[in-house]
Amino acid sequence: MEKETTEHRTEWLSDYARVVRVGKYLHVSGITAWDDGMPGNEAMDTYTQVVRCFNNVEAVLFRAGLSLAEVVRVRIYLAKGADRKSALDAWAGVFSSRYPVTAVIEAGRLFRPEILAEIEVDACFTIRSKTPQISN
Repeated sequence: MEKETTEHRTEWLSDYARVVRVGKYLHVSGITAWDDGMPGNEAMDTYTQVVRCFNNVEAVLFRAGLSLAEVVRVRIYLAKGADRKSALDAWAGVFSSRYPVTAVIEAGRLFRPEILAEIEVDACFTIRSKTPQISN
């Protein structure tokens, strides 16, 4: 199995690959709502953080030539005390017509105390919106 790292980024104190392509799958991890230097990071509620997480996921997918339509699996990690219902409401707004396999995990505490949610997704390059061919 051949692995191709499509994005490598230094995050705070660690150095790791956040996006790896293996065959037809793209694996994305460690996506938060955090934008360094952006005001208001500390004041975000769970819903807002999950929406911003998915905006950041969408940007990563776009750079790889994919969209949220190709996402087949989502993992939402929530810090203790984060509002699960708000997180799922945000998720439902992103995936309103097709739901990927999803797990919501309470992780205790995430990397920073202000971070309430972190998202991982797996996307597949072969899932494209195609018009089905109908033969008679």
